[in-house]
Amino acid sequence: MQCQPDFRLRTAYELRQGALAKLSGKWPGAAAVVFLAALAGNAVGGLNFAAKYAAGEPDVMPLPTFSFALFVVSWLVAAQFKAGVSLYFLRLVRGDAPGVAAIFASFRDFAAFRRNVWLLLLISAYTFFWSLLLIIPGIVKGLGYSMAWYVKADAPHLSANQAIDASAEMMRGHKMRLFWLDLSFFGWMLSPVVILFILLPYAPFLAFLAAGIATVFANVYLEAAMALFYQNLKEYSAASLPSAEAEAAPGALLR
Repeated sequence: MQCQPDFRLRTAYELRQGALAKLSGKWPGAAAVVFLAALAGNAVGGLNFAAKYAAGEPDVMPLPTFSFALFVVSWLVAAQFKAGVSLYFLRLVRGDAPGVAAIFASFRDFAAFRRNVWLLLLISAYTFFWSLLLIIPGIVKGLGYSMAWYVKADAPHLSANQAIDASAEMMRGHKMRLFWLDLSFFGWMLSPVVILFILLPYAPFLAFLAAGIATVFANVYLEAAMALFYQNLKEYSAASLPSAEAEAAPGALLR
């Protein structure tokens, strides 16, 4: 008798353990992806300081037009790397062997490039406007929109609003689960600060190097757990619906 797949909701502990299992033997590639994404984001921001020092006035703010141009460039780059990192880790937790080049995929596809920018813009705008009411509604909505990048990776044909709507539908009743998963990584995200506090007075270079490495690996762990959360939720949602109802559900867009 063939065993049926166990499509149950995983706890935060099970998701973390599952992420570690999926990362086994794949840490170097995953770390390279996170490092490159962070490096690209910081490089764009670093142009601001470079411009000031090139002008010989490091304490003077650059021209507003230059600052705005940097903001636009950083926004464009951030959208592409957010989509690329989500795609990479989604493939990783599904047992594929994605290459580092996966995070640059949208740079070769103008339509995908544009959709990623629009998705980031809408998520940021919706979250911001909800935050104007109070901080809590903004956090709740942010959790609700958090699966949109994975939805987009699964169904590139969806519009930004469709991806956001599908994410919100998937996360209905599951936001607290994601909140606890995020909270369970608090110690990991705090580790670079602890490293700096301990080593900085004695070996500044070693302290920053170790803190940087800790930051990269903590984010690799978190990204894998987040992708596994989406995969588990998608499988559970599909298994929990009758077949006719499943085809009509918002999640059916993803299959």
